[in-house]
Amino acid sequence: MSSTHRDREEKEVSFPSPARDFWEPPLSLDKECNLSNPSVFLLRYQGQERPLVQKGAILIVDRSVKPQKKDTVIVVRAGELELFIYNQIPKEDDVELWGTVTHVLNTLK
Repeated sequence: MSSTHRDREEKEVSFPSPARDFWEPPLSLDKECNLSNPSVFLLRYQGQERPLVQKGAILIVDRSVKPQKKDTVIVVRAGELELFIYNQIPKEDDVELWGTVTHVLNTLK
């Protein structure tokens, strides 16, 4: 193949697809959940089931996100990670905010 042939622009030789107007980029959990950020961690939840969080769910936790009062958060209490609603964290000396839950992946089957 000559270099002049490679340098030519490729031209569309057929009718354009009518679906071209509806094209969307593929879904990416990496992008949707910001998984490439070094402050984001995945944790498997093993506690009691809660609304929207099943036992065995994967929690996506961002340590850089400042929680709002009704956000779900992870705290360290007595050396253990625990799940709380931010405005319901116990007022104890040994409780430390660890991160904010940004996404939950539950298994449906």
